[in-house]
This record gives sequence, C-alpha cells and structure tokens, in this order.
Amino acid sequence: MLPSSNTTRFDFSHYKRIIVTIVLLVQNCIVYIVSAQAQSLTESDPFFKSTSQRQSRLKSIDVTFLVKEYRPKGSSIPMAVKSDQILRNNVSIESTNRIVIQDDNLLRIESNHSAWHAESSIFVPIEKIAVSNTNESRSFYPKGRGTDPQPSGSIRSSSSTNLFEYFYQPITLFSRGLNRHFVSPTIHSFKPTGIQQRINGNNCLEYVAQLDRNLKRSLYIIPHFDYAVSRITLIRQNKIVEQIDISFVRDEQSGMLFPDSWIEHYYSMDGKLIRQTECKVLSRTINKALPANHFDIQFPVGTRVFVAKEDNYYRVQPDGSYLLLSRSAEELPYKKYYRESWKLAHYFGIFLAICLVGLIISLIVRFRVRNTTKEPR
Repeated sequence: MLPSSNTTRFDFSHYKRIIVTIVLLVQNCIVYIVSAQAQSLTESDPFFKSTSQRQSRLKSIDVTFLVKEYRPKGSSIPMAVKSDQILRNNVSIESTNRIVIQDDNLLRIESNHSAWHAESSIFVPIEKIAVSNTNESRSFYPKGRGTDPQPSGSIRSSSSTNLFEYFYQPITLFSRGLNRHFVSPTIHSFKPTGIQQRINGNNCLEYVAQLDRNLKRSLYIIPHFDYAVSRITLIRQNKIVEQIDISFVRDEQSGMLFPDSWIEHYYSMDGKLIRQTECKVLSRTINKALPANHFDIQFPVGTRVFVAKEDNYYRVQPDGSYLLLSRSAEELPYKKYYRESWKLAHYFGIFLAICLVGLIISLIVRFRVRNTTKEPR
C-alpha cells in the first residue's frame, strides 16, 4: 500500500490526466457500443459458437514457446527517434517466453525478448514479468530496462494486460477470443465476408473487423478444424502490413486443436519486409489451476516502481513501504505522498466536466425552444 498523508496540496498537473481519462472513457464507450452491435450479428455464427465453447472448456492454459525474430538490413527501426533511421546490419533475436491465462481475468507473462534501445542504438535483452487482473496490472523488470541494470516496475490501476508483444496473438485469440481483457478487437467485432481462400491446402472463410477508415483486420477460419484461425492479417489502405500464419496440433488428452507454431511477417507500406518472426510451442498445460499469488508481484526491496495513478516514482523500502522519488530518481526527504491532492484535482475535474455538459445541454434546449416559438415570416 502507498503511504498517505492528511496534508492537502492542489496540483494543476493532474488536469492533463483527467482530460485524457475523459477522452479514453468516451472512446471505450464507442468501442463498447460498436462491439455490442456486432455481437448481435455474430452470436448465431458457428465461428462465434465454436470460440465460446472452447473458451468455456479452457479454464486455464500455460504455454512456453520459442521466438526467433529476424530483421533484415535496411529495414526501419522500431520506435526510432528519427523516422528515416534504418538497421545497418541483419538482426536475429531468439528468446523463450511464457504466457499463463486463468479464468476470465488472470494473466501472467514471463518475457525474455530483446527490444530496441534508442540511446545505445542496439537491441538489448529485457527480462519482464507481468501480471494483471480486472483491477490492476503490474510489471517487473528484475534486471532493469535497456542499459539501466537497476530493477524497476510499474503499477497501473487498470486491466491492461501488458500484451504488447505481437507474438502472443495466436494464443490469446485461440483461448480468450471473446474477452476484451486479452484480445482487441474481440471475435464480436468480426463479420463474415463470404470470401473463401485456400491456405495450406485448407478452404478458409474470411471474417473482417474494420478498425478505422483505413485499417482492418482479417481472420481466415478453417470450418472443418473446429473453426480454428489459420491466418491473421492487418490491412492498411488496402495493403497487407502484417500476416500471421498458424499451424495446429491436436492435443491427445483433451482432443482439442492447439496452436503449435506460427510465423509472422511485418511489412512497410511500400511492401518491404521489416520483421519475420517464427514461434514454436515448447510445452503447454491446460486446466491446471495455479495459486492466486502466481498472478501477483511483490516488488523486492530497492526496486524503483512507477505508479501510474499517482504519476510518481517510488523506491520499495525494507518495511514494504514506498518512498517517493523525485523526477531525477533521487529520494525525497519524506515518505508521505499527498494522495489528497490527486483526489481534490480529480473531484474538481469531474465538477468542471459536469458543468460543461450541463452548459451544452442548456444551450441546446434554449436553441430548440427558440426555434419552436419563433413565428414564421
């Protein structure tokens, strides 16, 4: 638990976070409405039914898999400071990763994949443990991030699942295709196009979800293989920018099909290969419940932790308390955090938002009354 204080300070810097929160809330409402409309169209679809049945049968899934990533010389650099920055040599990265999904909201990720470090201009291995539930997500980097060897972590008061790595898609879509906590967009958003395509000797049906005006995602389903997703594509401005081809194996114990391997290609808008990734499942365990503490992270003493809700950094103390740090990561001469300042700014922001909505409604009402009472010429 973070320490609190009875002292009250008012901080205008919280307004930015309040505005962002309101914008995200509106966006989530729109996504929810669109998804709900799509759901009424797909519930009777056999693809929807098969996904729902599989999700009900898979109470938990524990998968360890090998990742081999290749980036060719001359391809663009991920998260580069300059847009024209390219790789000077071919890059090959290999790692072993693990994902555990239990029930409808528990997730654990153990990632060891390398990521681009802008300051040193190299790919550096990053060890990450992440857990999440419907209320909170935590990430822990035991060996630090990038070239900083100091252990660090983060706490976010949302159900963000930390599924930023693209290579988890086949597993999450297979096991939790209807759950927004793990998949975006969910199966609810996809609609059949009636188009058939032959992939690896199988006749596949196309389902499409329109993400925005110029971006859509397509799923290619094999009806006679339990409606498994054989291919995932991301199409921007009618050009394929990402394609994932999935191979399956039938589990002898459960009789269910499982993703066994998949290969991903990511392209630039001019069709050049940016990334190729091959994944192979090393082990999998299904319906074996893990204890609750497996989906929690207790940060070790000395870990620097970023708490998103407070927008501050802390250092974990021997007694388990959190010592507030300055922006330069220096320890401040007090252990108290003025939580009331966040509350005051938060409530004041809500009050302003309500006043703004009331003002808009009153203006609309006055405008309509004026139009209805205005005599015709």
